[in-house]
Amino acid sequence: MGAEGEIGRDAPAIRVLALMEARSVTGPAKNLVAVARGLAQEQPAASIRIVTFTRHETSNPFIEACERAGVAVDVIRERYRFDLGVISQLRNIIDRSAPDILQSHVTKSHFLIRLCGLNRDRPWIAFNHGYTAEDLKVRLYNQVDRWSLPGADRVVTVCGAFADRLRRWGVSDRRMTVLHNAVAPFPSVTPGSVDRLREALGIPGNALVLLSVGRFSPEKAHAGLLRAVAALRRRAGAPAFRLVMVGDGPERERLKALCRQLAVTDLVVFAGTTADVSVYYSLADVFVLPSRSEGSP
Repeated sequence: MGAEGEIGRDAPAIRVLALMEARSVTGPAKNLVAVARGLAQEQPAASIRIVTFTRHETSNPFIEACERAGVAVDVIRERYRFDLGVISQLRNIIDRSAPDILQSHVTKSHFLIRLCGLNRDRPWIAFNHGYTAEDLKVRLYNQVDRWSLPGADRVVTVCGAFADRLRRWGVSDRRMTVLHNAVAPFPSVTPGSVDRLREALGIPGNALVLLSVGRFSPEKAHAGLLRAVAALRRRAGAPAFRLVMVGDGPERERLKALCRQLAVTDLVVFAGTTADVSVYYSLADVFVLPSRSEGSP
């Protein structure tokens, strides 16, 4: 499926095939879609086609975001974890699309390219966006990059601290680039949208708004933020306030339980995920980023 129609017809000068496993539109996924859309609109001499993976689903928010942006996307169907059938599907996509450059963005994609030797006939650029650490299984899974990434022609990471770790894993400086994430200015919000959001979230008009945006994962340190909220409530003379937490993830129920334990449920609003956070930033008096590990804080 995709916006380009038949693969290979009227092909531009440089064809990039980007592999990313994503079910939701995370920060790295959003950046990839934006770059692919921007190339299609402004730079016809290059194009990015995206390859992603699904299991037990026909579509997901990431695939839908690609399609809305007019970005060509191929979907590899997994029947179960470690399904070796993904290899033949990936090879078929590469044969049909004949990319000039391979990109990979997450651990599975890095691993498949090196395991199958897909970079023998074309350059391979691997992007390292950092890691989540919600449980032991994920932390062990991250270690696969120790083998995969040293085989890439170029590894791009988003900050110096991540580059230091990649050096320890055997990625040479001559093959590594630190490229900080770009930040686009938010569009102006429509009149009244901030007031409507405040009302929808049940935030009193006299309350200051603290805002946190991010995936609910241990490295984001939301638990420490909730303890700070409890400490602020106990502080004499503290103003009326609410903490608005935008996001979702494996820590959600644990964080809600911690709110109950700390008796701050009335001060914390779990707003869920949203494709456009601009109105939340317009609502906020203070933005809070408590992460222990963050590529571009």
